[in-house]
Amino acid sequence: MAEDIEAELAAIKTLVQALEPLKSEVRTRVIDHAFKVLGIASPQVVPPAPIIPALPLLPGQPSLPVAPRAPMDGPHDILSFKEEKSPTTGAQMIAVVAYYLEHLASERQNFITADDIQKYFVQGKYPMPGSRSQALVDAKNAGYLDLIERGKYRLNSVGYNLVAHKMPKDGAAPNKPRSRAGKRPAKKGKR
Repeated sequence: MAEDIEAELAAIKTLVQALEPLKSEVRTRVIDHAFKVLGIASPQVVPPAPIIPALPLLPGQPSLPVAPRAPMDGPHDILSFKEEKSPTTGAQMIAVVAYYLEHLASERQNFITADDIQKYFVQGKYPMPGSRSQALVDAKNAGYLDLIERGKYRLNSVGYNLVAHKMPKDGAAPNKPRSRAGKRPAKKGKR
């Protein structure tokens, strides 16, 4: 197995050394030809969409607002994600932030700290807990996080499933506690 890795690394080094002095378009042709010779399917690269300049407006014509494109894999900002998931407790909001950091943020990380609570609760317009460190402990005790090291927590499978599958999404109303209406009062016993 170690021999396979060494051979693979040597092949990569040889390819890079051979292609490095060539111009970009020549590199592409060489790689495409090598793929054909070796019978490897060439990866399909989607060209970027052409930029279409906006037409000038006529004098006195109001400008129309442009709706932003919806991202393909969900919200890319914590405020939209928080509104989609509608957390009802601080521990749930911490799970939402931890999920966001791991799966949706532009700079992803697989842990959450008290500093992240400060940053993302503010951005998400969610009330700040009295103690950010204690809020992390509370989220851990609620079963949503695992302790990695002091002050650093990771979203666990319970927290992941809560955010990904159980919290409201697509405009659904948050789960409300069941009312006691319709239940019979307890029978009074003989004294």
